[in-house]
Amino acid sequence: MEEARSEEDIIAAMTDSFWDIGNYKRVVKRIDDGAKLCNDYVKMVHERADIESKYAKRLQEWAKKWEELIAKNSEYGSLETGWKGQLKEAHRIAECHLDCQRRIEEEVVPSINSWKGENYHKSLLHWKETRKAEDNFQRAQKPWEKKLVKVQKSKKVYHSAAKELDSQERTVNAVQNSQDSTYEQCQRARDKRDKSQGEVERMKAKYEHKLADLKQYQSKYVEDMTVEFDRCQQFEKRRMEFFKATIFSYMQAIDLTVDSRVPDTYREFSETISRIDAEQDLRYYSDTNGAGMGYAWPDFEEYVPGSSLQASKLASRSNTPMPDGGSPPLGGSKFNHNGGGDSENSSVHVSDGGRDSPANQRTSPNNNDEWPVPPNEEDDDTDADPMYASVVPKNKRKQEKGIPMKAMYEFVGEDDDDLSFKQGDTVNIIKQCEDGWAQGVMDGKLGYVPFAYFEDVKK
Repeated sequence: MEEARSEEDIIAAMTDSFWDIGNYKRVVKRIDDGAKLCNDYVKMVHERADIESKYAKRLQEWAKKWEELIAKNSEYGSLETGWKGQLKEAHRIAECHLDCQRRIEEEVVPSINSWKGENYHKSLLHWKETRKAEDNFQRAQKPWEKKLVKVQKSKKVYHSAAKELDSQERTVNAVQNSQDSTYEQCQRARDKRDKSQGEVERMKAKYEHKLADLKQYQSKYVEDMTVEFDRCQQFEKRRMEFFKATIFSYMQAIDLTVDSRVPDTYREFSETISRIDAEQDLRYYSDTNGAGMGYAWPDFEEYVPGSSLQASKLASRSNTPMPDGGSPPLGGSKFNHNGGGDSENSSVHVSDGGRDSPANQRTSPNNNDEWPVPPNEEDDDTDADPMYASVVPKNKRKQEKGIPMKAMYEFVGEDDDDLSFKQGDTVNIIKQCEDGWAQGVMDGKLGYVPFAYFEDVKK
């Protein structure tokens, strides 16, 4: 029991150096810490992926909310397009952040779990890699520990004998200097001192012998411990290099500067902003709501049988719609004077406030005042009641009849006789009306369309 306690005292008295008994445990613990760091890193990037997902969701919710509000508010024209451009940017950036979240979850996290599974193997209570390092260090240190304990014990015994000799020297000096001391007392004191001197010499020799044996084994101890330490260093190096590569992969997963959608989004957003034109929007507002609107000024009208319905239609259609981001077509009715009398006697007066509009700038292909009649066209039901669009029988009118024109904008008709179409659709124009409207056929349906929305198919 005393011997075991003495050994513990010797070990406890060691320094903090790696070479002292038991200090290799810090190196072994680092292996355990590596496995825990894998778990911590997975938890950290999971939280970042969650942030990306929540941010994208908030952007989408915000954009959807304001899409509905913008549709109801009073903004108009190219400035309304600018408002919508902000929401378009939000949708696209939200998609980029959702991709960040996906890359983290599908690329970064699985790579960490896979590496951990390949390099850390669980035993009953410990990682096998930890247990192996612990055993190897113990095996390398055990012979050294035994020799070191013997050296420390012999050193302690030697120092104790030297201390006793020093005490005996003081006793001899005290007896010899005392007048009351007898010869026998002085002799006994000298005998004890000589005996202590012999013990010191013997303990010193034993101590030196143990120390020499320890020094002889030192190189072997250093070699064995260094081999196992280097093995642990290599294991830690693999972990550090893997984490370096993983952090780089994480950076790539969240780096939006390399995503071409981001600069494209902001370039398009910038172009949308640059197209905001206050003068154009004000001109459009004037043509649709203000002084630029056409008006059927009161004038003498001769009674014409059946003309009352068309007159009301003319009054309600004093302006054609404006394409998004484009100049407003000239205001006026799509019901031309060919269907309700000649233009000089028309009761509808069109304001010249839209002279710069696409409708005024465009001309028919032959630059004549009237739309040319296509080859082989017969007078059929194209001039039938122009109040409503109709489905044209295939045996009377083919789809390709007329001159094909491509739509530059989308148009949604407001009346039954309007022909709705999308950007890029091809409409066969039957004839051009005044005030920016024309009659056209698409998918067998006849109706009115704003002529300024079209360009030659060849373009």
